[in-house]
Amino acid sequence: MNDLKLNRGPAGTGPAGAWGSDDWPLRGHEVIPSALLKTLRQRKDLPGITRIIVHGAAIISSGILLWEMHRTVWVVPLMILFGCLLALLFGPLHESCHGTTFRTRWLNIVVGRVTGFLINRPYLYFRYRHTSHHTYTQHPKLDPDRVELPPSVGVYIIEMFARGFWKASLGYHCRGVTGRFDAADRVFLPASELGRVTLEFRLCVVGYVALIGAAFALDPWAPLLLIAGPRFFGEILLRFLRMAEHTATDDSPDLLRNTRTTLVNPVLHYFYWEMPYHAEHHLAPSVPFHALSRLHEQVSGKISFVARRGLIGAHTDILRAIQSAHRPAPAG
Repeated sequence: MNDLKLNRGPAGTGPAGAWGSDDWPLRGHEVIPSALLKTLRQRKDLPGITRIIVHGAAIISSGILLWEMHRTVWVVPLMILFGCLLALLFGPLHESCHGTTFRTRWLNIVVGRVTGFLINRPYLYFRYRHTSHHTYTQHPKLDPDRVELPPSVGVYIIEMFARGFWKASLGYHCRGVTGRFDAADRVFLPASELGRVTLEFRLCVVGYVALIGAAFALDPWAPLLLIAGPRFFGEILLRFLRMAEHTATDDSPDLLRNTRTTLVNPVLHYFYWEMPYHAEHHLAPSVPFHALSRLHEQVSGKISFVARRGLIGAHTDILRAIQSAHRPAPAG
């Protein structure tokens, strides 16, 4: 399986039949005309190759600059820049799981494995988990990537420091290395793939040890400056982006209401591989990143949650939802 495929239920009314599962029949995709979808689904190598080269060059350049200036006052800003560019590799990892980064399939797999390693999300495990996310988008129990509305502003702030991600990452790496996957993992991991998934986890951990060892050999401070620090700062940006995608939308199978599109600045759109067009992506997961802006032009008026003021607007809506959800009911 090179491409992510949604589980299908009984035939539905949309152009591609029913999406999701029998108990969570996703709907909303029928707003996209079949002829338009056919045009937008065309996969190409050049856009992905160009963007991965630019993204990779930006990471390498910022990393070299960070190391050259790590004894100056610029160390923290450069560490943040380097870390954010690293974390935004979630974009090509995500595209590769859908098989839409490139037309050439093996390029998707190579980029998926490398980017998954670099941001602590092994490719095979993440691909199967992400399939389940698309099948059960915003299902209160079955969506493995559903982000609960924080119970308070204080918890929201803590979550913005990626506490949930690092806790989950430690958990699935421990389970993956030992091959002792829990019941939640086995919901989306095929039994026939457990051996391959375990092997990938083990290879990734060996790679992490080797990378930290090489950094330490360069300088005792290098693991902190080039690995731990940047990953910490980068995941904060990624939390802001990923929480904006679904949090405080509807817990329903309606794709027009359970996902948020966030209109960010062009630079962030570019380095996040157009993932801010997230509702459009869920409406048509087979559409490559480079065509999502065209899809947005066609369907944005039908999407219920569009944060036109960027991440500030999206998180303002989330904070309002937190306050509203936990406001005491009026007496009487």
